[in-house]
Amino acid sequence: MYDLVVVGSGPTGSRLAARVAEAGLRTLLVEEHEQVGLPVHCTGIVSEEMLRRYVVPDTVRTVRLNRFDLITPTGRRARIPGLQAWLINRRKLDQSLASQAVQRGAELLMGTPVEAVKPVGHHLDLVLKDRRVTTRLCALATGAMSTLPQRCGLKSPPAFWQTAQLRAEVADLAGVEVYLEQSITPGSFSYAVPVPGETPLLGLITRSGAWPAMHRFLERLGKSGRLGSMVGKATCRRIPMGPSPRSVRGRLMAVGDAAGQAKTTTGGGIYFGMMCADLLADTILEARSGGDFLPARLAGYDQRWKKRFRTELRAGYLARRIFEHVDDRELEELAGMLEDPEIRGVLAREADYDCHLPLMNSLLRLPSVRRVALNLAGRRFPGATLMALLRRVDPGAARFSWRNT
Repeated sequence: MYDLVVVGSGPTGSRLAARVAEAGLRTLLVEEHEQVGLPVHCTGIVSEEMLRRYVVPDTVRTVRLNRFDLITPTGRRARIPGLQAWLINRRKLDQSLASQAVQRGAELLMGTPVEAVKPVGHHLDLVLKDRRVTTRLCALATGAMSTLPQRCGLKSPPAFWQTAQLRAEVADLAGVEVYLEQSITPGSFSYAVPVPGETPLLGLITRSGAWPAMHRFLERLGKSGRLGSMVGKATCRRIPMGPSPRSVRGRLMAVGDAAGQAKTTTGGGIYFGMMCADLLADTILEARSGGDFLPARLAGYDQRWKKRFRTELRAGYLARRIFEHVDDRELEELAGMLEDPEIRGVLAREADYDCHLPLMNSLLRLPSVRRVALNLAGRRFPGATLMALLRRVDPGAARFSWRNT
């Protein structure tokens, strides 16, 4: 019998398996695909902080990204000051983290989908493609596309949006370009990311209709004369928008995108998922030190990760909902505000690729930003003030400090 079976060998699952196996628990990491890291669905932009925290090998890093330009419907460019990140090789990241899990004592089982997880007394039976496995605990790090968590009785995140991504040649791509255009991605954005030595990545996030939106984005680039040939196959997936109401059920837990632990602003889930994997590992190890993996002890994981991330996730989704009602003329005005020295100063000091709520709070203290935000929020939620909306997210939202969590 295993102490823990982790389903899914992405960054979140591998991190959890490594932590628990290193502490001496018999751990099995199960992956449905034949190779770790494939197929790749992720753009692969992460922060320097994430790479330092998890000691990611230099071979995973591709290039530092120092330039992020917002591009409006008229083609106006607005540079985002202070924002930096790294483009990584997502396949190599997954393989590196899975190797760490194995080195620390976890077993890795490839090419084996999990069909069901059934509680039997004080343990769980996992029905695999060609066998059954018994374990005391099971963590589902299956991503947002799998229905396994819901079939096992865990709750879905409150909403899912769609993404589409492909590779295509783009002329004169000097940095990351983020396109804001409601006729393409209402309430969201599309993007182009240069990849040294490879074909650039083009992608988008939208509430629905990812493929039609991608066709509109390609048409826009084509009209500008910058779009070249496309390479390989396009991919489409969904991303969670908000925390799952229930990420623990008895001895079964969800972590990563399966629990809604992804940024509701950009859709990125690598760093948040790995931090939540650490919180789950801490909970499991504390439960073991108490003499048993009692479900009552494991339930603390749900409270733990939501205390740390729920405000950030809810605020990001609220901002996205409001942004859906901005028209292209207003997008031009918002981009123009980035030329304001006071706003640029706040961005230069506080722009952070991982967490956005502290920046939102600082910007809302500026009268010019607060006035625009109140107008947009009032249109989406008639009769509500901005602070009332923030209180709906969390009573302490205006005082929230990421660094103190």
